[in-house]
Amino acid sequence: MTTLNPPYIININKPEGMTSYKLVERVKSALHLKKAGHAGTLDPLATGVMLILADSATRFAQYFLGLDKEYIFTIQTGIETDTLDREGKVTAEHPAPFLSEEDIKRVLKSFIGVTLQKPPMYSALKYNGEKLYDLARRGEEVEREFREINISELEFLEYNRPFIKLRTVCSKGTYVRTLCADISEKLGTVGHVVELRRTRVGRFLARGDDSMEFFSIDEALGHFPEMNVSKKEGKILHAGMKIRRDDILINGYIRIKNSIGLMGVGSVAGSEIKMETRVF
Repeated sequence: MTTLNPPYIININKPEGMTSYKLVERVKSALHLKKAGHAGTLDPLATGVMLILADSATRFAQYFLGLDKEYIFTIQTGIETDTLDREGKVTAEHPAPFLSEEDIKRVLKSFIGVTLQKPPMYSALKYNGEKLYDLARRGEEVEREFREINISELEFLEYNRPFIKLRTVCSKGTYVRTLCADISEKLGTVGHVVELRRTRVGRFLARGDDSMEFFSIDEALGHFPEMNVSKKEGKILHAGMKIRRDDILINGYIRIKNSIGLMGVGSVAGSEIKMETRVF
């Protein structure tokens, strides 16, 4: 493990029972950081990959939020809870069905691709300025709009009635707790998540211990192509103005680099390039 000077990105394993906020605060204190943030939360029940951004790396959080995520999770069929996980109150209970592997796989196929999902009440989304889970704890329920998600993989791993173990690769905004409830409904029952581990965020893999893996911003943003600029071009971009480059044949985000290293993240539209977020 290589320790860098801030700003940098940290890949750490979130332990079960800890909130994402408390993990960020613990890392901030341990590394004596002035500021720290994250690139996507996990429920207290969940474990696995959390990306923590140190000091000015926090300004790059948006470029990690959209990365695909991989989870391994277990559904307990036959029991529904208000939070859709094992920490909630039981709201419905039915005899767990006897399922075949073929039954389960057939239902899983129906979730592959772009679908719509309704966020759960126990989530950090806001309604009229309040987080949904605060409303839910007061016994209130409000209408939530369905959101588009993309499930690219949903793999059957194991069935030991009443438990179904699965693996999924999904897009930003996917609630695995809701996915568990929806799968259970299609199997003709109710269900909730009892185990949830995020095993990957983009190319960042889950660690099996409490150690931290450090990445420079340049390394962490390796999912974006890079473009080298001259000293003159760098000054123009740093001043907030655009440059034109006919040799860049992509549209989207890029890493802009000069002879010293990473300058920041830029965007390309046609042949025009502008700096979106600077390192310094």
